[in-house]
Amino acid sequence: MAPESITAIVVVAVIVVTAVVLLADTTPGASVRNTSTPQLNTVVPWVAFIAAYVGFQLVAQLTTSLDGLGTRLLAPVWPALVVTGALVAEHLAERGRAARLAGWLIVAWLALIATSTAAELRTWSRDGRAYAQPRWRSSQLLRQVELLPPDALLVSDQPGAIVVFTDRRSAIEPPVSSPFGTTVPGPANRDRFVRSIACAPAGAYLVWFDDAPRELFTPEQIGRLVTTTEVASTSDGAIWRLDAPAQQTC
Repeated sequence: MAPESITAIVVVAVIVVTAVVLLADTTPGASVRNTSTPQLNTVVPWVAFIAAYVGFQLVAQLTTSLDGLGTRLLAPVWPALVVTGALVAEHLAERGRAARLAGWLIVAWLALIATSTAAELRTWSRDGRAYAQPRWRSSQLLRQVELLPPDALLVSDQPGAIVVFTDRRSAIEPPVSSPFGTTVPGPANRDRFVRSIACAPAGAYLVWFDDAPRELFTPEQIGRLVTTTEVASTSDGAIWRLDAPAQQTC
């Protein structure tokens, strides 16, 4: 399981534990000091925010899967978790034996952070990060891009890599379709896209890497709008020449 998925599960577990502690402490007949009541009332809004936000993200993950649930999407939760954890730990510390549980929760949280950080650092040192990865430095497709006309318009699922490694500033992304890559963009986006191809000074080329994001307009969908002719094929992708319909004007 990916480290970010584990982190997401741990966050949900922390919410559940916190909620259980609050319910146990506010149940009629529970042994709670009167001085603790304001503190618990302070915790409730934080827990409500965490539960609502993470619940929304889980529903979005199950229904659209537009982006993986991980530390980036859960970033707004971290400050709330720190405040909630501190308040709950302080409250538990007032209850004698429960102080030991608070200590173990803090130790487990710090261990999770240390383990996740160490795993990320090992991955970065081995595989590099972003465009520092070996796959980009050894890309055969990028070598083929350098052979194209210097003023050609390049349509690519990885325009950033083309700019970084070939110093071409004419690389653009194709239009975005649905999160599942099954529906075509609206007429306005399609017309704008075809017009940009028709008005390219030296023609347009589709530079497509094999690991394209699934939400982008695919080569098959592009082929329904313009004529495509394969120019090159490598182990990590392919290049097509794009010709706009003859009736298209700039």
